[in-house]
Amino acid sequence: MTVECAPGDNLTVHYALHLAQPGDVLVVGGSPNCDVALWGELMSISAQSKGLAGTIIDGPVRDPLEIRTVGYPVFCRDINPCRAAKEAYGHINVSVRIGTISISPKDFVLADANGIVSIPSARALEAAQVASEVVRKENEVKDQILSGRTIFDIFNLEKYVTTSQRQAAKTK
Repeated sequence: MTVECAPGDNLTVHYALHLAQPGDVLVVGGSPNCDVALWGELMSISAQSKGLAGTIIDGPVRDPLEIRTVGYPVFCRDINPCRAAKEAYGHINVSVRIGTISISPKDFVLADANGIVSIPSARALEAAQVASEVVRKENEVKDQILSGRTIFDIFNLEKYVTTSQRQAAKTK
């Protein structure tokens, strides 16, 4: 479920949290240069109790230690203890920007410590097949590394090193 907040206000996030269903991910687009927290501990407890899968905020949150203790997954751009107003309504279920990516309602959204990816539902099967192939290839490379080969050898990177570069490396 996508949420676009009014500047400095999280009223729409509260309404989306009220409407959200188990398994939903709230994806919240903040306003540019947002300097108030759009999410916090109490909202995390509420989301977890409703069975939501996680929240992504393109803006600040507060209570990071408490949220970690709750165990509800929250991904955010920043931390700020200042609370948001609750007076101006934004939009729900519209396309939002999270950093450089656009996320539309019903997209598949995956987030972890490495980043966020959004996959249009029409391309979910294709994305799963591509990801499966990447994992297969990386597992093969890991096995080769564990057997003693270097990444330099596995990917045949020798062809990119000139003769003079090889000679210079040997003399140092």
